[in-house]
Amino acid sequence: MIILKRVFCVLLTKKMKWVDILQIIREKYPTYEVILKTQGS
Repeated sequence: MIILKRVFCVLLTKKMKWVDILQIIREKYPTYEVILKTQGS
């Protein structure tokens, strides 16, 4: 999860849209999509 947070920090500093971030997660980490949906993100 620490690595995932680092990726989020880098993406956020680049001011990417959340849609782009979620798309990257779906492509590289399909399992995280379920976690994000259950958390309501």
